[in-house]
Amino acid sequence: MVQLVQSGRIREVIISAEALDSFSLLNHFFIRGNLVNADLPFYYEKIHLGQLNLVRGFEKEFVSIYSKTNPRGKYSSLQKKLILVSAGEIFNVNSKRKFIKALPDSELLVKQWLKENKLKFKKLSSEQLQELIKKCEADA
Repeated sequence: MVQLVQSGRIREVIISAEALDSFSLLNHFFIRGNLVNADLPFYYEKIHLGQLNLVRGFEKEFVSIYSKTNPRGKYSSLQKKLILVSAGEIFNVNSKRKFIKALPDSELLVKQWLKENKLKFKKLSSEQLQELIKKCEADA
C-alpha cells in the first residue's frame, strides 16, 4: 500500500507487484530483476545499466530457531549480493577476485583504479561501483 498526497489529502493506493517495474527509496533506485535478465527474480538496486549491467540485491532468510526472545523465529542478517550481467550471463561479483574473473580483460584497470583511489572492493559505494563499471565498459 502506498500513500499519495494529492491537493493536501492523503489517498491510499494498493499497487500490484506485477505492475511495479521500479521505485525509488531513500535515494536508491530499485528495478525489477527481469528487466536486467529474465532469470533474476525480485527487485535489485540499479547501479549501472548499459553494455554491462550491475545490480545489488538484498536478502534475509528465515532462521527457524525458536526461543523465549524469538518465539516466532528470526531472520538472518542482511546479505548483499552484487550481480553483473554481461552478454546474457549472470555473475555473482561480491569480491574483487570474482569481479575480475567475470571481466578478465579489465583486471589491470580494476586493480589500478582501486589502488589509485585507496579503496577496498567490498567497501565500494554504489557511486564508486558505477564509476568503476563505466571505466570497464570503456576499456572493453
